[in-house]
Amino acid sequence: GNNPLLTGTIPECFNNLRSVSILAIQKCNLTGTIPHLGNATALFSLVLSDNPHLTGTIPPTPPACTQFTYSGCNLTGTLPAFLFEPGNLWIINLSYNRYLTGQLPNMTFPPGISTLDLRGCDLSGTIPKIFSDGFYTRLGLTLHLEDNRFSGTVPKIFVEYGWIGQQYNASCNEFCGPPPPICQTTACMSCGKSRGYCNEGANLMALYNSTSGQSWARSDGWVADASPCHPPFYGVTCQNDQVTGLSLSGNGLVGDMPRVLGHIRDLAQLTDLDLSENALSSSISFASLSLPLLQSLDLHSNPLQGTIPTYLASLNNLTHVDLSYTNLDGPIPSELALLPLLATLDLQGNRLNG
Repeated sequence: GNNPLLTGTIPECFNNLRSVSILAIQKCNLTGTIPHLGNATALFSLVLSDNPHLTGTIPPTPPACTQFTYSGCNLTGTLPAFLFEPGNLWIINLSYNRYLTGQLPNMTFPPGISTLDLRGCDLSGTIPKIFSDGFYTRLGLTLHLEDNRFSGTVPKIFVEYGWIGQQYNASCNEFCGPPPPICQTTACMSCGKSRGYCNEGANLMALYNSTSGQSWARSDGWVADASPCHPPFYGVTCQNDQVTGLSLSGNGLVGDMPRVLGHIRDLAQLTDLDLSENALSSSISFASLSLPLLQSLDLHSNPLQGTIPTYLASLNNLTHVDLSYTNLDGPIPSELALLPLLATLDLQGNRLNG
């Protein structure tokens, strides 16, 4: 299914779907955790992507499952061991689960695996040696590890075949070694410092792709594998080659607000964010916005829902917040009164109390 109005949790009774072979519930607003589906013995394809409110850890897959896609959810914890044991899995997609942590275990992947997509998570450590001996290049593996926190030396597979491509991509990590082709600055080429420069472009392009960027009113300069500052993407302002402002008000963005905020989490120098007057939906209380230098936040006139998140009170440099006409309800967090620099707080046109 593909229905943003579909809410609620995944029923436990799905575990008894013994004759269902494909289960796809994507781009909805499901909540809760993914149940164990061990009794769904015929299920070979499980797609729960783009449900940003699905939380919890990754449960074991059904016994006959060959492919599962949980991209764009809000899963937590580490990568479970069953992913790297011999079995039926040949497509694994856990991309853009920003709170998925841990390391890749140093073991052999299932022999039949064809796609492993772990981009946009928070994985760390070194890349297992299995990727340096050419074994998986012969099998035709598609491997996406970009936009994580992997470190150590650059695996041979990426040195020989390139950092960025349709089949292999390890850009925007913290490797020591040859820099990605898109990185030409001294900071990017320094050991352990490639993430900041590359991640800004990668995260902004992820935002573009997740909000129907091809249909934006203006998208001058928004090109994959390009620096967002030279020349600047439309709506982006930079200082010292780092993104400090993002203003896309009324530009036709359509998508899920928590996912959008997840894409900009690494814009560490961002001071001004304006995504007002678009069609960004869902509850911002599920998101996390840890931008320590942020001064101005404008999300007004978006079809949001839920309550005002208390994490805004941790952004001590905020001077201006506009959440007007966003369908928010519930209490106004008292913590906002403690923001030392806050001069403007616009909450009109909502159903708030307190």
